[in-house]
Amino acid sequence: MLEYNEALYWKDYYKNKSMIDLSINYDLIENAFCFAIPGTDTLAFNRVLLIGLKNKITDSQLNKIINFYKSIGSKRFMIQVSPFANPRNFEEIFLRNGFYLHNFWSKLYMELKSTYEISNKNSIIEQIGEFEINDFNKIILDAFQFENNTHQLFGKSIGNHNWSYYLVKENDIPIAVSSLFINDGTASLAVAATLPNARGKGAQTLMIKRRLNDAFLKGCRYAVVETAKDTADKPSVSYRNVIKNGFKLAYHRPNFVYDF
Repeated sequence: MLEYNEALYWKDYYKNKSMIDLSINYDLIENAFCFAIPGTDTLAFNRVLLIGLKNKITDSQLNKIINFYKSIGSKRFMIQVSPFANPRNFEEIFLRNGFYLHNFWSKLYMELKSTYEISNKNSIIEQIGEFEINDFNKIILDAFQFENNTHQLFGKSIGNHNWSYYLVKENDIPIAVSSLFINDGTASLAVAATLPNARGKGAQTLMIKRRLNDAFLKGCRYAVVETAKDTADKPSVSYRNVIKNGFKLAYHRPNFVYDF
């Protein structure tokens, strides 16, 4: 459930063909979902999900995946592997095919049993539509500094029935945005971003609670989210925020990178 819901909402981003300038590509290679934007080497946009969940990971499959990314001109890509992938010695298979262990992301989940009280009095949060797309895109860009217009990818699902998008304002000024994807009773907290000068004021907690409330009211039983792993060397504010708001760690997921 955790892996498939993430793959579904990323597929929604990538199946939008209106962003011709990004040269968006995706493919399913032996049930592994491969997606890419070769114009950027940002790993978040050049990834593989679901590997090893329906088929065993093999040298042949990895060679096909490498050839896919090479053929479209990617500079590098990342394969994210569930700890439940088969076979169990998947690290050995990746290493002998030229991959290296880059880092870990964390998968977290919670069971939804009620709504949460929202007590932030300094900011307001509202659901938005296509008319607010410019505010949404600007905050994504300012928060993450993604290159080559890739920040616009996240707003392309506004208006789709599986999605809800949100904007946080302080003194009527937009400071944060987020989105929610719902599929088959499970809610994924997708993208979330706060302007650098507005961080630490509770916008992230406000967006988490609002999305959890909306998910519960729409009949969802579970919510899931992924963040960078929280470590002493690289603390993850997002990880700590979702833990503080009731999420539990499911597992840390290793990220294997291949450079061309």
